[in-house]
Amino acid sequence: MKRTTEGWGSGLLAVIIFSGSLPATRVAVADFSPIFLTYARAVIAALLGGDFPGRIPSASAATMR
Repeated sequence: MKRTTEGWGSGLLAVIIFSGSLPATRVAVADFSPIFLTYARAVIAALLGGDFPGRIPSASAATMR
């Protein structure tokens, strides 16, 4: 039950963050170039995503059979 709750919580957080990205981008384009914003968002996503491989359990050999 705990993993299911964690999954729903993570999904909800992701939806909330994603829903704020378009308004934030529209505000940011007024002050920054679109090229800069594209690279900045990619770098931020890579940095945040770099933390997740340690949290995802890898498949064992028994699971792959």
